[in-house]
Amino acid sequence: MTSLRDLSWRDETGLFDDFTEDSLPIVVINLDRDCDRWRRMRALLDNFSLRALRVPAVDAAAFTSAQRDALARSDQSASPTAVAVFLSHRKVWSALAASSFRWAVILEDDLHFSEAASRLLKSSAWLPQQADLIKIETFHRKILVSNDYLHIDGAHKLRFLNSKHVGTGGYIVASRAASHLIESSQQITIDVDQFLFNPAISPVNDLVRMQIDPALCIQDQNLPSSLRVGIISGLAQDRKSWISTHNSSGPQTKERKHIWTRIQRRVRKARALWGLRFHSNVKKRIRIRLKGQCRSY
Repeated sequence: MTSLRDLSWRDETGLFDDFTEDSLPIVVINLDRDCDRWRRMRALLDNFSLRALRVPAVDAAAFTSAQRDALARSDQSASPTAVAVFLSHRKVWSALAASSFRWAVILEDDLHFSEAASRLLKSSAWLPQQADLIKIETFHRKILVSNDYLHIDGAHKLRFLNSKHVGTGGYIVASRAASHLIESSQQITIDVDQFLFNPAISPVNDLVRMQIDPALCIQDQNLPSSLRVGIISGLAQDRKSWISTHNSSGPQTKERKHIWTRIQRRVRKARALWGLRFHSNVKKRIRIRLKGQCRSY
């Protein structure tokens, strides 16, 4: 378990000061050393006439030896990179909660967009008041969403998101939810996408999650190889390396921990699904209209 007292990052409380009151703020989380990614994202968004601000991401490479030792001693699977990603999103929530805006679009820097993003990310008029988190990306997995939906336009719907749909490449968060997310993340024990979008283990299941269908964006790694531009995410490799390097328990102890973790997750998942028992659900893949074609991911 990682306490925020053990970590530090640059505050961004004035992040939203440059946006006008009638706009839908868009921010892109980007490491200072990944200049090419930011230039690419800015060009894509400029092409859609969308104004976005860059948020300097927390860099795990800047963690001190003491901070890394504290992470190694903690009983968790979140690697330094995963913790840094979590802190990067968390400081945007903090800035939103301190601002006068009701919504913000949070993007990571490895995305591809549908043409519809140029329309829907210009205004908050279509955002429903009951929503707290709206996932606007697809992640190449079947998910449970509600049969019922809110109509956005001729091609897009908003459905209630009733199952795990990981990834934080693109989502919209309400300011009232941002305060709750800050309060619920005083200790970092899981990755930020699991925290937000996995009801089996998330501590914020009282928030209303929704999914736009078709999606507005997709991360480069989730595209067919012929469409990728080669943006590599080291988070998964870093996570595996961290667990294998810093789990000093013997094989039997690790196996017992693994089995117990699986049991706990199954129980939490069953409870989450029981809480949704009155919803009509449909299991489907969220598509995205990319480059004039409708693709299923």
